[in-house]
Amino acid sequence: MLKIKDNVDLKELEKFGFMKDSHCSNKILPDYDYCYDFLRIDIYNKKIFISSGVDEVNGDEEIIKLYDLIKSDLVEKVE
Repeated sequence: MLKIKDNVDLKELEKFGFMKDSHCSNKILPDYDYCYDFLRIDIYNKKIFISSGVDEVNGDEEIIKLYDLIKSDLVEKVE
C-alpha cells in the first residue's frame, strides 16, 4: 500500500491540488470541477486509495497527481 510519509504535513498537499472533502471529514481529494472518489488520502493514517474503476473523464489526472507526489518524495510504500 502507498501512503503519505509521516513527516509530511497534509497542508503541503494543497500545492498539488488536493483539498479536504466537504462531504467526508477524513478524506483529502484532488480538486477537480467534478470530483469522484478515484484518488483519495485518508487524513488519519495518510494511506492513499486508488479506485480500480475505469474513468475516461479524469483518469489521467489521478495518475499524474500520484506521480507528482511520488517524484516529490512524499509517498512511501508500506505493508
